[in-house]
Amino acid sequence: GTSTPPSDGIIDTQSWERPNVNVVRMGFFTQFTDAKLDPADWPAFEHATVAALAVDAFNSRDGTIVDEFAHLDASCKDVRIELAGFWNTLRSPIPTVNTFLLDDLHEDIDIIVGAPKSAVTIPLSMVGSIFHEPTI
Repeated sequence: GTSTPPSDGIIDTQSWERPNVNVVRMGFFTQFTDAKLDPADWPAFEHATVAALAVDAFNSRDGTIVDEFAHLDASCKDVRIELAGFWNTLRSPIPTVNTFLLDDLHEDIDIIVGAPKSAVTIPLSMVGSIFHEPTI
């Protein structure tokens, strides 16, 4: 099990149990819809597909596309990425931040990927940082 860090903010890593750090749960945020484009033509679907393929290649240590995946240090051999899900930003920070908070996504993901070139990026990363979740 896990326990909470002490209230003084100082974490004694020797005595505090942490969740499984070998699995990184990634949440992918991007704009999947646009009123001006047919969804089939929207590049976010291609980005999501590439993200899923990259996760699979990392987990299988397949260096076909990213050579470094096949040559990871032995200390990383047990690290896996779990694709926790894809979320549509709707090109707006308010529904995206609301979804992140109201659906308790901070409990389901460890790292935020996205939203690229978007007004959503800064507000989402600020809220994510409250929960110590980095944004790429």
